[in-house]
Amino acid sequence: YQAISNSSNNNVSILINTGKQIFVDINIYPKVLNLKNKGKRIISGIRLSEGYYPHDITGDSLELSIPSCSYCEVIYPTCGFPLWKRYLAFFPRQDLIDEIETMNLELPTKLDIKITGVLDDGSLFEGLDTIRVINIRKKWRKDNN
Repeated sequence: YQAISNSSNNNVSILINTGKQIFVDINIYPKVLNLKNKGKRIISGIRLSEGYYPHDITGDSLELSIPSCSYCEVIYPTCGFPLWKRYLAFFPRQDLIDEIETMNLELPTKLDIKITGVLDDGSLFEGLDTIRVINIRKKWRKDNN
């Protein structure tokens, strides 16, 4: 394994397999996951190093996981597609929330999320991004003024 750190946004990408250096920049959205929010998806933007293209990613090979949780289930995307320089994958938000809730974390906290996948040439890649996890129910007040 070879770890490569991108100091501008604290993402870490790891090369696995053939000896080729495949830099993978992973961005997970939302950056702050509110466990009380009823949103539908987690979005992962995957950018490969020069010489590789988003359509090189085998879409059904993608997996989202929580590296610090050995018993948590892998989450698979509901859909994904290549764009000009990035592959977008959509994961079910409630599946990630369910896994996080089994961890009994003290919130708020930061949590690493890992995306793994395979390229058409068989090369494996994985990358990490860090999100914040909170558990806040918004209270809306109606002002009488």
